[in-house]
Amino acid sequence: MTRRMGIVGGLSVVLAAGLLSCSDAGDPPTQTGPPAGGGLTAAPASVTVAQGQARVVVISGGIQPYVIAEAPDGSLATAAITSDTLTITGVTVASVSGSTSVKVKDSSTPPEKEVRVPITKVP
Repeated sequence: MTRRMGIVGGLSVVLAAGLLSCSDAGDPPTQTGPPAGGGLTAAPASVTVAQGQARVVVISGGIQPYVIAEAPDGSLATAAITSDTLTITGVTVASVSGSTSVKVKDSSTPPEKEVRVPITKVP
């Protein structure tokens, strides 16, 4: 008797085979593939800055050096990174407020790991 498998059933078998591996010794399956998490983290995860005020965010995970992949809106804040320290400074225009973000990536190849830090600028 011939058994036919649909595209969906075949895909689930392929995915399951890619995520599990077994040894010949009869050990239970173990998960392979990318580790859980493994990305970059920022502490604190978001910041609020006022006119001329600087906040420090520590970046961890991935492979240094870290670089700014996307700068924040320059009318609200500036960002600079040295080693694992991201410094975000509110612009000196007192009446400007709003939200922006900065994206930091690491040096792993490909794909780079990244983290986005939301920024709120208050007058």
